[in-house]
Order: sequence, then C-alpha cells, then structure tokens
Amino acid sequence: MGTDGVGERAFRIDAPAMVTGKAKYGADIHVPSMLHGKILRSKYAHARILRIDTTEAVQMSGVKAVITADDVRGSDLFAKDYVRFHGQKIAAVAADSVQTALEAIEAIKVEYEPLTAVTDVRDAIKPDAPCAFIGGEFEEVRDAYGRPLRNISRYREFISGDVEEMMRSSDAVVEGEFYVPSVHQSYLEPHACIALPIGGGKVEIWTSTQGHFQVRSLTARLLGLPLHHIKVIPTFMGGGFGGRNTQVYTEPVAALLALKTGLPVQVIDDRSEVILDSHPAPACYARARLGASKDGTLMALDAEVFWDGGVSGYIGASVHLRGLYRLRSYRIRSYGVYTNKPAPGAYRAPDAPQMAFVRESLMDMLAREIGIDPWELRMKNAVEEGDTSTDGVPLPKVGFKETLKALMDYSAKTHERSKAAFRTASPTAHLNGSAPSKAALEMLGSGNWRVGRGLACGEWTNYSGYSSATVMLNEDGTFQVITGSCDVTGTNTLFAQIVSEELKVPIKKVSVVVGDTESVPWHHQTGGSRVAYTTGMAVLKAAQQLRERMLQIAAKILGVDAQELELGEECICVKDNQSQRVSYIELGRACIAEYGPLHGSHSIAWMPTRPAYAVALAEAAVDLDTGKVKVLRYIAAQDVGKALNPLAIEGQIHGAVMQGIGWATMEGYKYTDDGRVANATLADYLLPTSTDAAEIEPVIVEVPNPDGPYGAKGVGEPSIIPSLAAIANAVSDAIGKRVTSLPMTPERIVMVLMH
Repeated sequence: MGTDGVGERAFRIDAPAMVTGKAKYGADIHVPSMLHGKILRSKYAHARILRIDTTEAVQMSGVKAVITADDVRGSDLFAKDYVRFHGQKIAAVAADSVQTALEAIEAIKVEYEPLTAVTDVRDAIKPDAPCAFIGGEFEEVRDAYGRPLRNISRYREFISGDVEEMMRSSDAVVEGEFYVPSVHQSYLEPHACIALPIGGGKVEIWTSTQGHFQVRSLTARLLGLPLHHIKVIPTFMGGGFGGRNTQVYTEPVAALLALKTGLPVQVIDDRSEVILDSHPAPACYARARLGASKDGTLMALDAEVFWDGGVSGYIGASVHLRGLYRLRSYRIRSYGVYTNKPAPGAYRAPDAPQMAFVRESLMDMLAREIGIDPWELRMKNAVEEGDTSTDGVPLPKVGFKETLKALMDYSAKTHERSKAAFRTASPTAHLNGSAPSKAALEMLGSGNWRVGRGLACGEWTNYSGYSSATVMLNEDGTFQVITGSCDVTGTNTLFAQIVSEELKVPIKKVSVVVGDTESVPWHHQTGGSRVAYTTGMAVLKAAQQLRERMLQIAAKILGVDAQELELGEECICVKDNQSQRVSYIELGRACIAEYGPLHGSHSIAWMPTRPAYAVALAEAAVDLDTGKVKVLRYIAAQDVGKALNPLAIEGQIHGAVMQGIGWATMEGYKYTDDGRVANATLADYLLPTSTDAAEIEPVIVEVPNPDGPYGAKGVGEPSIIPSLAAIANAVSDAIGKRVTSLPMTPERIVMVLMH
C-alpha cells in the first residue's frame, strides 16, 4: 500500500536527527546564565565521616552554592556520617565554570575513619567476614551445609517435591559452583541533565532517562518536594539497557542546586563517575546440582544462589533457574547479600543471564554425563502448553520447542557454508576440541587454536505496566502520535508504523512526540520489553478509535452512511464508487473549520503477558597457549510472536549478543583490597569492539501471542539471556574442561587448563 506498515523493515524515523547532530541529548541543552554542577564522591568504600568542611569552597570566586546532607535532611541523597561504597555522594557545588566547580570540589575537606570493606559476595558470606553495613538488619541463616552466613539481607526459598528423594532416584547428578561478575550497562551517553528554577519553588528538569515520571517521583522524595513542583522533560537517550529506568543520578543534585541558586544548573558525570556511582547488574555466586534419569528426564534441581546486593542488599530473581524445563522437583535457596558496592539495578533481562549461565551449564554437563545430544536433552524437557509457569499457573501456547527446532533447522542448513565451518554431522554435536577450519584460521591468525560449540536457552516474560497514547489528524493530512514512553530502541518508529498500517498513510507523514510529565498521563518507564507491547497496543487502539471517528466525519461530508466507506490511500472513499472520496487534507481542514479536532486516545493499565524464548548456538575458538577466546559465530533464534519491524528486532538481537560476548569474555568490575574500583575508566573497564564481534545470525520465530499487538511479544531482552552460557559451553567444549566463572579472560582460561 505504499507505506511502511507493520511487518516492514522500516528505518528509524529519528535517524537523520541523530546522525546529523540535531538530536538534543542531556548534555546538549544550554540556557543563558547556566551554572555548572560537580559532585564530591567518597574515596573510600567503607568509612565513617568525622568532619566535612566546606568553608574554603564556599568562599571561592565563581562558586554560587555548596550543598551537603545538611541541605536535604532526612534524605539519603548525600552521605553524612557514614559511606558504604567508593564513589558515594558527599557534597556538590555549582559554579560559573566547570573548572571552578572542580576546584571547589577539591577544596572541600573530608576527614574519614576507614573501615574494612568487602566487595566480593563470596567473601561477604563467610562466617568471619567483616560487617558490610554497620547498624544494618541481617537475616540469621545458615547455608545448606549448616554453616552460619554473614551479611545476609534477605532469604527466600522455592521448593517443589522431594528433592533428596529425586536426587537418589537419578541415574546421573552433576554439580558445580558458578560465579558471574557485576557488569555495567555501559550506555554510551553519561549521566547528564539541566535543572531550571521556574518560580514558586518549582523546577524543570531536562534529562536522558528511561522513565521521566520515575525521575519526578524519586527527585521529589529525595528533596522533599510535592510532585507538582517538578516537571521532567525527556531528551534523546544515548542508551540505557535498564540502567536508567527507575534511577536518578544527576537530576536531584542539579534540581537542589538550581533551587538554591535561583539559576539553571547543568550536571554532567564523567565516565568514571558513571562507573562508580550507578546501578550495575549484580554479581552472583551459586552452588547447584542437577539430576536426571538415564533417558534424560530431569528429576531434581537443588541450588543456593547468593546475590551481591551492594548497599541495598538486593536479592535477585533466582526463580529464573527453573522456568524453561519440566522438573520433577526443585529446591532453590536465594540470598541477598550486603557488600560495599553501589546498589545493583536492572540490566537487560535482570538476573536471567546469571541464572541461565548456571542452569544451561548444568544442562550441558548432564548431556555429557548421560551421553545425550544437548539439543535432544533440552527438547525432551522443554515446557509446553499446560505445564506450570514460574508463577505457578498453567502455561498457554508457548513457542519454546518451535524456537529450539528453528535453531536446529537453520544450523543444519547453514553450517556447511559457514565462515567458521561447523564441521560436524549433527548441528549440536560436540566438536571436542577440534582444530579450526581453514576459513576460521584466516580470521584467527597463528596460535594453538581449538574450536567448540555451545547451546543454551533462555526465557523472558515481558512487563506490562501503564501506558497511554493519543493519535491526531492534522489539517494538512499528517498524523501525530503523543505518548509518555521514552524511546530507547526505536519504538517511536514502531508507533509510526502502527499508524501507517491502521490509517493507510506513509510513515513519513507520521510524527511521534514523547510528552513531558505535565502533558501526558503517568507512564511506566521504558524497560522490561514493555513499550512495543503495551504502548504499542495503546497506539493501535488509539489509531483504531481515530479511524472510526474519521469515517463518521467523512460520512457527514460525503452524505453517506459510515458503513459505506473505507480507507483508501490517504483518503476515505465510498466502497462502490472510489471516485467519491474525501482526502485526509480535506478531512483535517473540515474538522478544524466545522467538526472540531480529530483524535483518538487510549490508556492501558495492565495486559496479559506470555513468555518468549531465545535459543543460541555459539562457536568459539580458544588458543590453548595464551587462553585467548574468540567467538566466531553465533546463531540466535528468538520467538517474537509477530515481527512488527524485523530490522529493529535484528538490531536488538545483534546488540544483545555483543553485550553477552563482553560479559562472557572480558567485562566485570575489579576492586582493590580496600574496596575501591580499580577499573573506573574505559581504558581499564574492557568492552567488546568490532574486532571482538562474531558472525551473528538472527533467526526470527513467530508464535503469535493473542494478547499482544498483532500477536507480538516483548523482544528487547530474551536474546541476551542464553549468551553467557552458550559461549561458556562452547569454550568448555573446545578445551575439554568446564569453565564456571566469568569472564573467561585469557588468565582464567590458562588457570583452568593448568588444573
């Protein structure tokens, strides 16, 4: 129909603005008389604060304000007497230049009494570990061996069936200890905002965020302000991946400085500050065992999972261990642990990649133990319609087996012509340390290389939440969509596609606006793979409502019954007489002149959600002399329900896989003995680059969800979930030894090979 409707490979409608520099990000907003804010952060990971002296900073020329905890009593915005992680906020200044603000920060004198810090969850739980939270409340619990545990903030357990009896009934039992480090979301844009005082004790904040309503709520709480005193305007975003969804960083500091000075204040963190004081994915330590009968039937899962909860004592979703497979019994003990690190936060499918690493490693170990193909083991035990979900309710129609089969079929068709040359007769059979093919050697260069393959699976149920949308017809025949969902991944383009589909208009004639907190109803943040799903449905319903109203007005103009009309190309015409028509331009002008503005609006509270599945097959090469790991090829099959924009989905898969490669092979926070972050710059915190990229091959599977827009499911998160395990299984296959701790750096691989 000449449009870029649903199912088409539409390019992002905001791409020209981004590539030409016209898009405004948080640091791009400048106003007259703007001051610059900077934050003083703790140089210790654990210490008492004995004295804070701001006298010298206050007296410096060009300094307009200095704020500490005394300016926000009852708030935890700044530390007052006690710091619990390296980089915690102590004070902030506003000055007429960035340099002056930095000098003022240096002039603030803080006297500390250092305390012993603990930054590794494995050390924090030991009976003789130092206390990570003086004055905190702890759970008095013991581990599975009866040993007392330290620094436990929370404890939960999930039990079904008689685990010990099922373990005794198993023909094979595998077990291991697993560790996944804390990693940063590593969004390209640092934290940045500007706050403008607008009179009457009110403030306007421009910021890069995944949820501007959440920024308003958190800033109001921290500063003790009513919500209607804060207006938040979202800017373009340079990435989030969950790290900006229910968090505030620079916003309350800028707002407080602006209110105190009466002038606009911009606060921009540098990269080190982003790494030090944000909410990375939590580290996780697990001890787990899995039992099965000789035919591959899973009998029992028994696990203890310790989540590095930082200063919040966060406890992760250990229940993700059991979502994919039918189990006769399971027992999962889950612990939140206090450490002297920032509170962790969301990172693309929060907690699921860590749990998949444990579960899918055990599945691979079990396949070897009983001599069954890894794919067959998973296919045999895969959940299907009628099985119980992690919430304890029967599953509807799910696409796990279809996704497993799609990956197998794709691999079987393509492995012969792969650059990496998967050379096995069975697409999932182990290579057992085979030498790389000639094509692979050309990519790898010299070295004592061995190649392995690894299979892993993941499951994710997207969030729903609150969303609303309005779709309007303009008098020039164009359309405008207004929502409150911040665009992180190109969802504005999808909304334009939906309008294009429903109203038969070219996508170039649809604009999308993300409203601020005073112009649209309250919205949940962008996260949990919810925006295309929930806000997309709101846009769909609003467009359909507008379509009906357009037909009614057109019927009046044409003097016919509305049921005699249909939508044509940018017009409404009589079904049996296409020449009798009213164009969208004529309709828009008529409404402005006589009938009133034409729009459709729809709000959604909650929608039913269904699980989506991702299955990955990775091929990795390992140099046995140096321990270097190179992921050669990665096939990612994902059940998306309905591919609303295949191009965008493929981009999501590529991004998720690259993040998984980083987490699996190089990323992770490092700490000094006294708890300070040792790799707080991108020179030291390693991220994958183009040279680390694999040949990534997305396989889109469509098992429709009857509750989603056009049958869609959430797509942003599933593909990262199996990535850690798939790559680790490939490496273990290549070297013939199991790798149970990440990242798989050359040093770690060499250590595994030596033992």
